Amino acid sequence: MVGSRSALAALLIILASVTHAQIAAHLEPRRVVLGEPVLLRLTGPDLDLSQLDLTLLEGDFEIYARAASRSEVGGRLRSTLELTLYARRAGVLTVPPLGAPRRHSAPMTVEVLTAHGDAPPVEIIAGIEPDDPMVREPVRLTLRIRDDGTRQWQQPQPIGPGGVHFTPRLERSRALEHHGLIEHEYHWSLLALKPGSVTVALGMLEAFRLGKRLRYPAPTLSFRATPAPAFLPSHVPVGRPRLETGPLPAKLLVGRPATWRWTLDAPGLGKDGVATWLAIASRTPDGMRFYPVRVDPTVDGRWEIILTFVAERAGALILPPFTLPYFEPRTQRLEALRVGPATLTGHDPAIERINRLGLATLAMLLSGRLAWALWPWLRRWWRKRIWLARLRAASDPAALAHVLRGQGPRPAPTLRRWASAVSCDGEMVEALERARFAPQAPHENPAALQHAWEATARRLPLAWFT
Repeated sequence: MVGSRSALAALLIILASVTHAQIAAHLEPRRVVLGEPVLLRLTGPDLDLSQLDLTLLEGDFEIYARAASRSEVGGRLRSTLELTLYARRAGVLTVPPLGAPRRHSAPMTVEVLTAHGDAPPVEIIAGIEPDDPMVREPVRLTLRIRDDGTRQWQQPQPIGPGGVHFTPRLERSRALEHHGLIEHEYHWSLLALKPGSVTVALGMLEAFRLGKRLRYPAPTLSFRATPAPAFLPSHVPVGRPRLETGPLPAKLLVGRPATWRWTLDAPGLGKDGVATWLAIASRTPDGMRFYPVRVDPTVDGRWEIILTFVAERAGALILPPFTLPYFEPRTQRLEALRVGPATLTGHDPAIERINRLGLATLAMLLSGRLAWALWPWLRRWWRKRIWLARLRAASDPAALAHVLRGQGPRPAPTLRRWASAVSCDGEMVEALERARFAPQAPHENPAALQHAWEATARRLPLAWFT
């Protein structure tokens, strides 16, 4: 009897729910993979569903899009609301009744899977380092997404409370070894501007696959920022900054400006703070003059520092060290970055031009003196070469004898007197005389005789060719 009454009561409750469920709901598909959309269609007569309270739905679903329409059917106003939903977690999720207490939709469930069949699920990993930062200390937020490489991911946008500064840093994709997965990395630099608890939400991560929009839930991260010391000036960074210095000028000219470029990564340090930081850290060296420091922001949230200076004299110039203080939260004390010192050499263009002109003049004088000293030797060498060429060109013994005694060193009226003056062999003189006056003699060879005289002429010293 008691069982019959309980069954009757349950039946009456169900009938009451159906009676009051004047908002028809249709959900498709009822089984999806995490990241895929679900379409919820609500229809009801004499209702304005565009004003429907959807707060209960936002716990397990993101309402990505909504479209409301109204039509008249049979003299009655009919309202339709279509919602595009994305699940915030995997599992069996319930779409709660939506509407007023007496006019609402029936509850429905949807099964959300982590992956299709043997396909690897999407892995989303996020972390913060350090997890207990100080106010104005850079915090590194890292997001890693691993999938099979079939999705095109959009740049995530972290969402934080007021008093948190975000700076995008790096995005890269790389293949993971032994997993067959693609890992996408995103990095941000966070800066808490006031103490207290900070919660950072990455929201829903969007991707596209084969033209279909997918959205995945990302974890929410929290950390607590501790106050910075009260004595710390605003221009002193918290945490060690990263400083990259470019090359110094290869040649420093006196009176001409030269630049030295730095790249500073110090989140939380503004343009005026950087200029103040550098002004305190530097001092003017002897023989050099510095212009005001130029500080420009870069596209990745860093600072480009341009130091412009002029050498006022030539010679060795010492660029003093730059001591850049910062507060180290781990040791709770002030520390410093040091750049330099460096030694440069100033070059004065005017003095260098005078030096070059002097060297050129000296080289010309030395060249002239050397040419003057070498001219007598060159003249004798050239005369000997001409004389030897004429000996080779002599066509007969008579012409050879004429060249020997009349055009060579120590000319003489006769061949014998010339041979005696140059100490030549008497037998060669007699052979040449016989060739001149007895050309038909079978024992004389004019060509051999000419070569013999040429060899003898080559041995004569240059001093005789004046």
